[in-house]
Amino acid sequence: MKKFLKEGLVYTVIKYFITFVAFIKSLLIAKTLGPSLLGSYAYIMLLVEYISYYNLGVYASMNREVAINMGDKSKREYSINIINASLTFSILFGGFIFLIFFCLGYLPENLFSEDFQNYRFHIFAYVLLNQFRWFFIRYFRLYEQYYILSFFEFASNAIMIIGVFFFGGKYLLNAAIYSALVANIICVFIALPNVKSVRFFWDFEKVKYLVKIGIPLILYGLSDKLFTSIDRFMIAQYLPREDLGFYQFGNTLAFGALMLIDTLTFIFYPKFLKTFYGKSKKDLKRKKTGLLKMIYNMEYFSAFLVVVAGLVIPSFIAYIMPSYTQSILISKVLLIGFCFKPITFLTSSFLVANNKQVFLIPITVVSMIVLTFSNYLLLNAGYGIVGVVIATGLTFCIHSIALMIAVFQDLAFLINIWRLILFAVLSTFIFIFKASTSWLMVLWVLLYFTQTKKIIEMLKSIVN
Repeated sequence: MKKFLKEGLVYTVIKYFITFVAFIKSLLIAKTLGPSLLGSYAYIMLLVEYISYYNLGVYASMNREVAINMGDKSKREYSINIINASLTFSILFGGFIFLIFFCLGYLPENLFSEDFQNYRFHIFAYVLLNQFRWFFIRYFRLYEQYYILSFFEFASNAIMIIGVFFFGGKYLLNAAIYSALVANIICVFIALPNVKSVRFFWDFEKVKYLVKIGIPLILYGLSDKLFTSIDRFMIAQYLPREDLGFYQFGNTLAFGALMLIDTLTFIFYPKFLKTFYGKSKKDLKRKKTGLLKMIYNMEYFSAFLVVVAGLVIPSFIAYIMPSYTQSILISKVLLIGFCFKPITFLTSSFLVANNKQVFLIPITVVSMIVLTFSNYLLLNAGYGIVGVVIATGLTFCIHSIALMIAVFQDLAFLINIWRLILFAVLSTFIFIFKASTSWLMVLWVLLYFTQTKKIIEMLKSIVN
């Protein structure tokens, strides 16, 4: 366990730097494009993200199968075949997607948005490159080639920053789109020489198995994006286009504030799957005890990061991005919802590791319905974009609670996160009623002071 945490700290620092570079990229794009064009860029990237899931989750199921069998020599050939079958299916099915994009050109233009019409083939190219990018990220992560993975991601973000910095002022949205395409093409060529034992391999039974597991995992991978998409759709339908840009920027800040935890969970996702995998009922019970300890520690850090971000974000926007002052409250309220993401990650990973991913489907669908109706009610009540983000934060909370119930099959286990629930409720009132942010620090100290000593002792044991 100590070795695991030590490695985690080392690689988290590297990944944290890469994520910070990506965050700077997002800020540069936001500053260059402005709220309106940023809304168009967010819409195009949203299309790319969703269409990229045409692979039906085979990469997600590949991740699970290889992770839980990692280290088992008898499963080595099986794992290699799973990897190759996943990539082969993704590439072959991409040809079918291209035909669909080509045929769309013969339909009336008014059926689609102007952004889609202008960038239709750019979107397809990005989607296809995404298949390679997603494959390489999972491959390098599975085989713990973290330095290659870090360089791969750093190059992608750095190239895009250069493109937007030098050409964004003149070409605006075109500069962002073309820079993204060039960055992904270069990264494919960077990654190819570092991939071994990858070849064309088709096995219908394996592909069918991967798809069967992968479809529920798509919902797991998409849950955050689905919630954000519902928000964006409701904003686009009921509010001015500029509000979509303010929301996008606020969402970027909220994500950036918690990227330390996202970084750690991203790097070690395969190890979490292997750690949570229970071989028997007795072993599964022991794994659940370990899960509760992880949740206990993760909520502590996520709440602390919310406090820090709540203090820093207003000054950051006021001095660096004054045109986005409306994003301050948006980012703060989204932060409250995002502090439940570690629980969502851990409980979802536990279900996936133990082949219980089917539970993810009804939980995600119900959460989407709750978000849609709460968005609609708050918007019609006149709460505007603030109502949207309140609904989102509430949905993240409900989503994580539902996943905990699915794992433990007992409502009594919710008592383990009472501090986080109370912190979320009271913090929301502090933000909405514009109370002094010092109250946020007081709240955190009162709720988590007793945990601080234990965390410090744990960190000391890691260092020693």
